[in-house]
Amino acid sequence: MTLDRLDLGCGYRLNPGYTGIDFVPLKKLFPGVVPPHYEDDSYIEHDLWEFPWPIEDNSVEDVILRFFVDYIPHRLPDHEVDQWRGNLDGFFLFFQELYRVMKPYGKVNIIHLNPENGDPGVQRKINQYTWQYLSKDWRDESVVEDPDLDFHLESITDNGDEAIVVLSTVK
Repeated sequence: MTLDRLDLGCGYRLNPGYTGIDFVPLKKLFPGVVPPHYEDDSYIEHDLWEFPWPIEDNSVEDVILRFFVDYIPHRLPDHEVDQWRGNLDGFFLFFQELYRVMKPYGKVNIIHLNPENGDPGVQRKINQYTWQYLSKDWRDESVVEDPDLDFHLESITDNGDEAIVVLSTVK
């Protein structure tokens, strides 16, 4: 499937003009009438922890991730185990799959909670340094394991309780 604008983990907050992907069935999200911008092919029911996603390589230009990356589990079930390190962290598995579907120079717009937020459901504390791990150049300099991905940090804006991050793919 070729799509160029995705709202990943959108739930009931799909941005108009984007195709949403979430594991929750539409009938559960909207027990009554489904809003018009969810009709046609604007929503795909798929668990984002199941790889590969039903999206072609290098086909996505723009992605929105709102309050999603904070909840990526450290360990994803049913993923390859390395005898020395165990499973690759869910953060890297997710971003490897995102990198696979992104076009060169595609944009990823992320809104995440700041580490001081007290939400007990948050799986990871994300700050401005987290995004360095997605840069191949930084990982090479730091001698960090090299997952197959490379994102450039375009900007970070701190809005108190949340941060807005813009990444671009380097391919």
